[in-house]
Amino acid sequence: MVDLETLGTVADAVILSIGAVKFDLDSDAIDDDGFYASISIESNQETGRRIQEDTLIWWMGQS
Repeated sequence: MVDLETLGTVADAVILSIGAVKFDLDSDAIDDDGFYASISIESNQETGRRIQEDTLIWWMGQS
């Protein structure tokens, strides 16, 4: 399974983090060796990715 956390719902939204984990569909067993990486907003914007204001406001309301 792969999970992206972003600052928008469009294809060119800033990606905050990427997480991935391998699991078995039959047994629901999850592999202990997952992957997680944070990505800087600056490096995203250097490649043309953008922040959607409504998503940023939503993130600010999460605790």
